[in-house]
Amino acid sequence: MTAHRVRALLALSFALAGCGLPPAPTPDEPIANVVSVAGRTPNLADRRTLFSGVAESTPIRWNAETLIVSFAKLHDDALEIRRTSGELVASRAWGKHLGCAIVVGSTLHVFGTTPDQQALVESHSADLERWSDDVVVRRAARWQGLWNCSVVATDRDFVMTYEVTEPATHGEFTYRVARSSDLTAWSDVGRLFSRSYSACPTIRYVAETQTFYVLYLENPSPGTWSTFAVRTRDFVSYERSSAPVLEALDSEGTNASDVDLTDAGDGTTTLVYLTGHQNGDGDTRLASYDGTTRDFMERLFE
Repeated sequence: MTAHRVRALLALSFALAGCGLPPAPTPDEPIANVVSVAGRTPNLADRRTLFSGVAESTPIRWNAETLIVSFAKLHDDALEIRRTSGELVASRAWGKHLGCAIVVGSTLHVFGTTPDQQALVESHSADLERWSDDVVVRRAARWQGLWNCSVVATDRDFVMTYEVTEPATHGEFTYRVARSSDLTAWSDVGRLFSRSYSACPTIRYVAETQTFYVLYLENPSPGTWSTFAVRTRDFVSYERSSAPVLEALDSEGTNASDVDLTDAGDGTTTLVYLTGHQNGDGDTRLASYDGTTRDFMERLFE
């Protein structure tokens, strides 16, 4: 869910349940090196509401069609898959939220967070009807809360960005990075991204340049949330585009968060994002970019 104020309060209570878990990260842990560079905001078209209410969503390509995989708001339990028209294609009662999705071959893999923010789990399906049993792929360290995640394939493995709150971040939302060869066993790489608010990470990879791009949420002024982008090859040193990826229109409130995207198969890119005021209100919306995902990412750093 995008209600980070609510989430911060919940994180404090969940952190008290850290007994028996690995030692917590420490406040003196090194963080990534981030330098700002000039950039340009891509022009988006056809910004419209997919459905009323906020739910983290991932656009995917499935059988030559763009579908939107949505994860229910906090305390809800539905995983819903829609066409871009809004038509419901499939749904299941899953009991996980703050999720993401990735298609590998002919299988859809979904990842979601348990309601206590203490584990990330994976499940998969080849037909959107029959689903595998849940597998816990990451447990929170002591005093740590786990929130949004995003997974991308490279030419040799998979990389996940996962949002955390922990002592090393002084309670702020930021993200860590992990790699896996099988989508099940994950090992951390790189550094903690920041000790400042940097939430809702979505990761994408451009194989031709071996560059990772992460879209994430900043709080540039009180009561305003906008999405920005960084790029990296090692998750230690990053460049941050000075141009925002997405800002809320006047009609959308003060929040433009949880941006995710996919190539639409026709040379354009489909984006999904959430609006409102970071208090649980708002809509799940779509937008279109006239170019590929690679074009979109590289334009941010022109």
